[in-house]
Amino acid sequence: MKNLQQEIFDLISISKMSKVPMLLFSNPGFGKTTAIQKYATMNGCYLETIIGSRFSPEDVLGYQVNEPGKEYLVHKNPPWYERIITQNEPSILFIDELSTCNEFTQGALLSLIFDRKVGNGSPLPEDCLIISAANYSKNLSSFMNILPPTLNRFCLINLVEDFTNSDILENFLAQPEEPVIRECKRIDRTSFDKMYLEAWYRIFNKYEAKSQNFVGTLNMNNTDFANIYQGKDSVYNFISGRSLCYLRELLYAAFCLDVGEDLVKKIISGTVGLGTNLFEDKQINNFVNFCYSEFKPKTKLKPKESIKSILVAVTEFTVVKSSQSTQVKISEDDLISFISNKYKDLDSIPPSKVFLEDMESIYTLINESELLSSLDSYKILEDIFATHFKQYCQTANIKSKLNEFLPKLKFSEVRIVHKNNVALRIANYNGLWIEIPNDVVLSDAPLSKVVNINDYEDE
Repeated sequence: MKNLQQEIFDLISISKMSKVPMLLFSNPGFGKTTAIQKYATMNGCYLETIIGSRFSPEDVLGYQVNEPGKEYLVHKNPPWYERIITQNEPSILFIDELSTCNEFTQGALLSLIFDRKVGNGSPLPEDCLIISAANYSKNLSSFMNILPPTLNRFCLINLVEDFTNSDILENFLAQPEEPVIRECKRIDRTSFDKMYLEAWYRIFNKYEAKSQNFVGTLNMNNTDFANIYQGKDSVYNFISGRSLCYLRELLYAAFCLDVGEDLVKKIISGTVGLGTNLFEDKQINNFVNFCYSEFKPKTKLKPKESIKSILVAVTEFTVVKSSQSTQVKISEDDLISFISNKYKDLDSIPPSKVFLEDMESIYTLINESELLSSLDSYKILEDIFATHFKQYCQTANIKSKLNEFLPKLKFSEVRIVHKNNVALRIANYNGLWIEIPNDVVLSDAPLSKVVNINDYEDE
């Protein structure tokens, strides 16, 4: 059974990671608002909703008002904006019924979505995610419309177009599984970008016009996109420079989140599914399927997630070694290669266990490499796993394990170093300097001296 709430959860996560705006299509009453509310609650987000049919342009972007004693109009921010900027947690702005409002309100909403500013230029918070929804034209009065240039600025998702009657009944009358936030297993970006470009060369080659009949081909000179919304049972997007870039970011996010084939195909349809709008209806599905076969990685892309134990190790212990008055960061590729080869089934092993039981191997890697670490070397990996780092530390109970393990090591010397006015305690273990948490007792190691971090790096 397809799970509608899980699909909406995945789309929100993909939009958040890719920075590509989503426009969700369905008939009325299919639970878009409910799913988004649940996502916000599970992620500790504040949810603000704008209903397009109930708002004026001023309600969206703000008002020009008279104030006593001033000879000019003063901009007043809309109430919804004031509520968002006063929140202490991330926010989700859900713009519903984008297709039911008049052209002036729709223009204001589009300005808000794409510029992320209200009328006086005040920006939305960086952690505010915008999700939009609309109805199909057949649900609406004939004068309601969304123009092709506007549609091309979204990833268009037809939520239930592939749902059977049984799927609908199971989603609304049974008890489907609760949706979850998928873990992001980042893949190598360089390899992915290369694959994506090569795939498009093959796609354009396959659909190149062989004659003057352009039906069923890709012709970037086509300018007729007038019919892509009105009267359609499903709304797909066309190829443009923007949508090619959108799809690259969306696919990268989708493959990192491992959302599955069906949703990836919806994303392809929603960004480039129409090709250059020269396909007959029956050809669209074939085009999307071919695109998917080309974009799907033929070989497993380098899983940066597989080095999560190194992340914990380097972050918690911050290995420092000085040599010939120079300090160089450990190569990210070296770390990936080492841990991937040594622990091929690492995902089943707690990250702390790998580090605590095989600490010597990690030291060997660092000792044998000409690339040395510094006090901030772990930043390479911390940036990769920023959204997961806290989760790993909590799950593995790293701190308590360190308290048990570190006192057993024989340190030859302990120093207090100062960096950015913060005192750090580091200890020497077989020539390596390791940062020691303040609550760990080291009874045998003598305290050598207190130094400034700049002096230490020059030694």
